[in-house]
Amino acid sequence: GDRLSDPARRFYGRLATWAIDNFTTSEAKKHESSSKSSVNGWLHDLQEAGILELRLEGRGRAPATWRLTGKAPDDMAIASLPELEAVFPE
Repeated sequence: GDRLSDPARRFYGRLATWAIDNFTTSEAKKHESSSKSSVNGWLHDLQEAGILELRLEGRGRAPATWRLTGKAPDDMAIASLPELEAVFPE
């Protein structure tokens, strides 16, 4: 449930090749052939995962500004189920 989706991971892979410093939502959309809503969703997924930081919210016609945090999807901890004994102690 808390893992990053495969499309968001692939988007990150493409994003990391050109987003060296701050970038805008508009720039991200120009580099993608996917829909605007997909790009927006992936940006927010990456933000929730701590991989992107929202530097400046978009206002009116001015797009939001983002920055890579230095974390990558592979840095995310993989959630696992607790041991049986932790759930049902004897």
